[in-house]
Amino acid sequence: MRVRVRSLDLMLALSLALGLATAALAYIPPAKQVAGAVAKANRAAKRNQALTMEVSLQRGGTEEAFASGTLITDPSGKARLELQKDGRIERHLRAGARLEATRAGGARSGELRLPPLHLLQIVQSAKLQTALAALGAPGGAIELGYDDDLDAYVLGGRGATALWVDMESLSPVRIDLPAGITVRLGPLESFDGVLWPAWLSIHQGEAAPVRMLFRGVTATATSSEMFRRDWLFPDSQPRP
Repeated sequence: MRVRVRSLDLMLALSLALGLATAALAYIPPAKQVAGAVAKANRAAKRNQALTMEVSLQRGGTEEAFASGTLITDPSGKARLELQKDGRIERHLRAGARLEATRAGGARSGELRLPPLHLLQIVQSAKLQTALAALGAPGGAIELGYDDDLDAYVLGGRGATALWVDMESLSPVRIDLPAGITVRLGPLESFDGVLWPAWLSIHQGEAAPVRMLFRGVTATATSSEMFRRDWLFPDSQPRP
């Protein structure tokens, strides 16, 4: 009888421990709290400033770059990317959720080249949540996400526009966008004291993933003139 009682006691203790562990794993802090911690991490990483980056693009698993250029991103949500590809100039301009692109002076649509990288630069909880909402994320939504070996907080919730951050380091690891677009962010690397992903890869539909390598990242000064829509079009081209 004593053996049976001890066995029952042991089973009860194990069940209780398992229940407590499950409850702990299931706990998700409020979105506002996580967004605040992420914003502080952005500041600590010195990403809360306008940045100029030298980039190159690779397609699929190839190591040869098919385009290279310069990307400028600002915490306000404004960004621009100029690429040289096959002797032609391709330009992308972002203002929050609005994105336009031209190639050789003509309107271009199709594959994403300029993700909303300002999500990595915002240093206030409310502004980060507002920026996510402007991109289509449900207000105040947060879930747990698991991606290979990664455990993440998903600001915006799975299946929607979302920013994934590592649960321990709060490093940005992924951005989900409408139409099933996924932007995976590489490990953070120090560029003159600025912690920025070494690379990002864009997964969009059936197209081969495109990897953007960051060759250099430096703090810069910007002005509203740099992000005018006129910049998309060479001087010789009419503005639609």
